[in-house]
Amino acid sequence: MTGPKCQCDDPKCTLHDAPKRARVPKGRANTTELKRRIVERVLEAWGQAPELRLGQLLVNAASVGTNAMPGVYYIEDLDLVNALDAFVTRMK
Repeated sequence: MTGPKCQCDDPKCTLHDAPKRARVPKGRANTTELKRRIVERVLEAWGQAPELRLGQLLVNAASVGTNAMPGVYYIEDLDLVNALDAFVTRMK
C-alpha cells in the first residue's frame, strides 16, 4: 500500500510512491537510537545549566541565534540539538 505521491517535480525523488510512514521530515529523530542520543544531549546541556528548569533550558536554547522565538513546538529535533550545543557554548 502506498501513501500520497510526493509533490516535488524531481523524478529521482525517493519519496515518490513511498509509504506514508517511510517519510520523515529532514531533521527529525526517527530512530530510538537517535532519540536516545538527543535526550542524552539534553541531559549534558542541563548539567551545564543546572539552575534552569527543563522548559527554560529548551526555550532558551531554541531561541539562540534568533531575534524571535520560533517556539519549541515547531523546532526540528536535530535543530534543537544544535541549538542546545550553541546555548551551552555561549554559557561557558
